[in-house]
Amino acid sequence: MAAPRDSFEEFEATSLFCPRCRRATPARKKLLLVLPSGSKYDYVCAECGTAVGGKTDNDPSAFHRTIPPPGRRLPRARADPTPLSVTLRRFSRSAVIDCPCRL
Repeated sequence: MAAPRDSFEEFEATSLFCPRCRRATPARKKLLLVLPSGSKYDYVCAECGTAVGGKTDNDPSAFHRTIPPPGRRLPRARADPTPLSVTLRRFSRSAVIDCPCRL
C-alpha cells in the first residue's frame, strides 16, 4: 500500500488570537528576514499591530534572488552633486546646530 501524501504544502494564518485585543483578529503577514535556509515572517494583529505569531518557510529561492550571480557587479551609487558643507550651511540658516566639528 502506498504512503498517504499530504494534501497541503503549508499553512497561511488568516486570523490569530491577539493578547492585547483579547480575541481572534485578522492577521497580517510581514517579511522580517530573507535567510539562506528560507524566509522568516511575523504575523501582526491587523487592528492594533501587536505581534501574534511567526513563521519560517524552507524556500531559499527568495535569498538567491537577492544576491547577484558571480561575475556580475552591482552598479555603483552616483555621488551627490551637492557637497555636505553646502547642505549644512543651508540648514544652519534656519536652525541652530550644536556640533563640535568645524565647517
